[in-house]
Amino acid sequence: MTSSSSSMNPSSPGLKTYFKTPEGRYRLQYEKAHPAGIIHYSHGKSVSQLTIAHLKEKQALQEPSAPSTPVSGGVVKSAAARLFVGVNGSKAFSFGGSNGGSKTVSGAGRFGGTFGASAGSGGSISAANYDGKGTFLIFNAGDSLFISDLNSQNKDPIKCIHFSISIPLCHAFDTEAKDGHDLLVGLHSGEIYTASLRQQLQDPGKKLVGAQHYNKDGAINNSRCTCVAWVPDGDGNFVSAHADGNLYVYGKNKDGAIDPSFPAIKDPTQFTVTHARSSKCNPIIRWHISQGLINNIAFSTDGTYLATVGRDGYLRVFDYHKEHLIFGGKSYYGALLCCAWSPDSKYILTGGEDDLVQVWSMEELMAWGEGHNSWVSGVSFDSYWAAPNTDGKGDNAMYRFGSIGQDTQLLLWDLEMDEISLPLRYPPTGGSPTFSSGSNSAHWDSITPIGTLQPSPSMRDVPKLSPLTVHRVHVDPLSGLIFTEDSVVTICREGHIKIWSRPGNTEIIISQPNSDAVASNVSEEIHERTEGQEGVMDGVRDLGMRKVGSHSSLDTEVFDIIRRLDKPRTLNMDRHRSLDEQSLIEHSVVGNVKAVDSCESIYSTVEMGTRSGFQTPAASTPRFSEPHPMVVDAWEALRRSLVYFRGQPVGTVAAVNYQSEEVLNYDQVFVRDFVPSAMAFLMNGESYVVKNFLLKTLQLQSWEKKIDRFKLGEGAMPASFKVLHDPNRKTDTVVADFGESAIGRVAPVDSGFWWIILLRAYTKSTGDISLAESPDCQKGMRLILSLCLSEGFDTFPTLLCADGCSMIDRRMGIYGYPIEIQALFFMALRCAFELVKHDTEGKEFIERIVKRVHALSYHIRTYFWLDFQQLNCIYRYKTEEYSNTAVNKFNVIPDSIPDWLFDFMPTRGGYFIGNVSPARMDFRWFALGNFFAILSSLSTPEQSTAVMDLIEERWEDLVGEMPLKIAYPAIESHEWRIVTGCDPKNTRWSYHNGGSWPVLLWMLTAACIKTGRPQVARKAIELAERRLLKDGWPEYYDGKLGQFVGKQARKFQTWSLAGYLVSKMMLEDPSHVGMISLEEDKAMKPALKRSASWSC
Repeated sequence: MTSSSSSMNPSSPGLKTYFKTPEGRYRLQYEKAHPAGIIHYSHGKSVSQLTIAHLKEKQALQEPSAPSTPVSGGVVKSAAARLFVGVNGSKAFSFGGSNGGSKTVSGAGRFGGTFGASAGSGGSISAANYDGKGTFLIFNAGDSLFISDLNSQNKDPIKCIHFSISIPLCHAFDTEAKDGHDLLVGLHSGEIYTASLRQQLQDPGKKLVGAQHYNKDGAINNSRCTCVAWVPDGDGNFVSAHADGNLYVYGKNKDGAIDPSFPAIKDPTQFTVTHARSSKCNPIIRWHISQGLINNIAFSTDGTYLATVGRDGYLRVFDYHKEHLIFGGKSYYGALLCCAWSPDSKYILTGGEDDLVQVWSMEELMAWGEGHNSWVSGVSFDSYWAAPNTDGKGDNAMYRFGSIGQDTQLLLWDLEMDEISLPLRYPPTGGSPTFSSGSNSAHWDSITPIGTLQPSPSMRDVPKLSPLTVHRVHVDPLSGLIFTEDSVVTICREGHIKIWSRPGNTEIIISQPNSDAVASNVSEEIHERTEGQEGVMDGVRDLGMRKVGSHSSLDTEVFDIIRRLDKPRTLNMDRHRSLDEQSLIEHSVVGNVKAVDSCESIYSTVEMGTRSGFQTPAASTPRFSEPHPMVVDAWEALRRSLVYFRGQPVGTVAAVNYQSEEVLNYDQVFVRDFVPSAMAFLMNGESYVVKNFLLKTLQLQSWEKKIDRFKLGEGAMPASFKVLHDPNRKTDTVVADFGESAIGRVAPVDSGFWWIILLRAYTKSTGDISLAESPDCQKGMRLILSLCLSEGFDTFPTLLCADGCSMIDRRMGIYGYPIEIQALFFMALRCAFELVKHDTEGKEFIERIVKRVHALSYHIRTYFWLDFQQLNCIYRYKTEEYSNTAVNKFNVIPDSIPDWLFDFMPTRGGYFIGNVSPARMDFRWFALGNFFAILSSLSTPEQSTAVMDLIEERWEDLVGEMPLKIAYPAIESHEWRIVTGCDPKNTRWSYHNGGSWPVLLWMLTAACIKTGRPQVARKAIELAERRLLKDGWPEYYDGKLGQFVGKQARKFQTWSLAGYLVSKMMLEDPSHVGMISLEEDKAMKPALKRSASWSC
């Protein structure tokens, strides 16, 4: 079997084998990889991480017995740093594997597995007598841990350790280990092992030998271990971070079998430190950092400080020994994935889902680096780089650092501190308080306030950095970066490693299999030099870099390489790149979206690490300019709208600048208004905001609800709530509105439906089923279902409602069975079917859901559907039919068909009308009901197509100059007086009476993607972008074409800007639609046999 490395050609199409910097060129020296034959099913479920290990003892080093590639004769140089920790992968990836068994590790009792064939000359991998000094690369791939000799050009590893039960995710090495146990490995099961690297190299077997086992079988914590690190000068102590937000400190020399029995965490939102009851216990300390996953940790060089980054987007810096929070700051948005300290421990680098590289001091955010096109997965300072003409001290210190990302690019940056000018900033107003405890006077430490986590600053307040070098180094997304004295080492998530030699390093030995690749590289270099030496410097100036002297020795190196080639051959340079070799930017999903056959399947790609192509603050190409102003403005306004309860975000207010006008209830968190905000936060990895909202509203559901002397049903959800802050008592109080304060005193029927739909969206986005399966959420869903599934006098499966019980919350003649409520009802039932547990209490509800869903789908598809053919049938209806075989079952009078409908209904297209009840059909178009009929698969595929046909056919009527009409047409004159009661806000073509609502844009976009018409959504978004920002994100627009800002519209309406953001993200990454879309239930037979989009 051939090695995977054999297919790794250094001159992969589209990838150069060198990149330029002012001091010279970095060249691809050689590559390393794992043999493909030993990667099992778990490959792809873990992300390869990289650790470098320096063994000091000077003993004879013997090469493997069957290498097929010459070995470099270069001398290994000592490293400056004593501790290296591999960078952890993105939280967006899904990891597999099960917890380990209960077998004791004596040697390697619980490990097993066999090697595949080597890629060399056909021999097997061996590790005979590796007992001397050297520098080694340790990396994980699939269910194995590999060890390679850094200074050997042999591509295959010299050792493979296979884990038969769980998967290695992270590792670290301690150069100064005193007892030989210098290798630290964390597993997906939460278990941790320490072992001797030298002992692994000496042993010819295929198992981990001489290992010490910690957190056996997940006894302390069974969530996956996301990062491990040795404590510098910590006498063998090490720390492990886990996916549940906990970090544990272990003593290497303590028995790992004694369970410390840490108490339950009372408040998961607060940072606490808990010491074990006994000094004999291991782990000895538990740090609860946050609610969400910890993605990466890093110690400062002297071990004084510990930095953590996680899913909640916060960098936290602690005094490790005092166990206090020193500083905390937030990303622009989304999770932070990686962090690294400067060699002098003054600055911290972070990177994450906002595509930015952040530079932090111990007090504040210093700068943002813009240049990546996707998530930043690794950052590192280059401690071996010497700045020209600086002493490296004081304010004029200069640093070189690197970053890698899922865009497959390596970026190098120069940071000169005296060139950074921080603008005047105001104190944060929405910081989230964090607490710590450090007292050892008791077994269980008390909680004392220590620090505050700062919110993300405005984009305009942070200095921007541009990269020195941008180079695509791999085909696959990158996951690790390490600087050594001689080279830069990169690794992609698939486990392929590349070693890039620094400028001036001429000890490059090229093996025969790669001679053609080097010839291609040399040809490129010679071709560039024919255009003049100044070409390189011109490129440097284009990136805003300083000019340095050229290196004339480069020409000599090029021709030296040519002479060493055995048989250089002429290469056909006019070749085509395959799909997977081309840049991700060249294959943007925009403009190439086909009809989504299964939103479930397309959404599953997100859980394996894909991301939105949304134009985030660093998502355009090239990435040296400001992002789209609408995107920046929308995100900043959305963050300003956040409402905090006891330091935690629990929702967004209805309008950001409600203080500037009559407040009314725009300063409250509305359940339905929060949905687009929640979608935006979920798409950006900030699921904790949505989780807090779901839990807070669920808590409000249990309140006693009375209007006058009448008590509402137990399952009713609030329409909105408000957080009252008492600065004197320092308390927060929640006040909820269940309809008693609403216009008309109508309870919100849709709030409970939105809550269930949002719970399902949270579950799909995070993969966290534990929230939905919690007893409180299960009870909350059952209470909602009890209200809407109760039996009464109804003869229809539709839900009877009062006027003003939904988004149209004023008198507009939608009483009875409005399509908006029926579509949301159907959607909520199907979501509940996925989430309700099939236990004793849930079984009855499952049966009732199934019956109601089938009856409801038949009813809506049959009696609410209207197209040209059905309109003709209604026009010819007979009345007063008493038989159960009657065609006109609702006794609709044909003369009641409004005149406008005959002109509005095209021969191609159709829609679900607004209402159907005895002797009454409301023929108006309602946007929300039709879009959610598509998203919930209440409509058949043919009907969904017909709805989109209608929108395109009647674009000017339904979209006009600002998407999208909430209802069409407007009612006016005498009808307006009768239906609305002369409502001054619902005059014709205004507000709910034919007004245009930008928030509906996200529903249109989702429906367009599901039906395979992204171009329609793109056209609507372009219309919105002409006006929304300029007009100040108004709530709605007036006029038949929607060209006037609404006469009573609030500016900076939160769901207007959130709807725009969600539309952009879904259009760029259609997989997001899976959060809010359901596939058709094949058991629900369509009632219509004819084509839903009928044409003559």
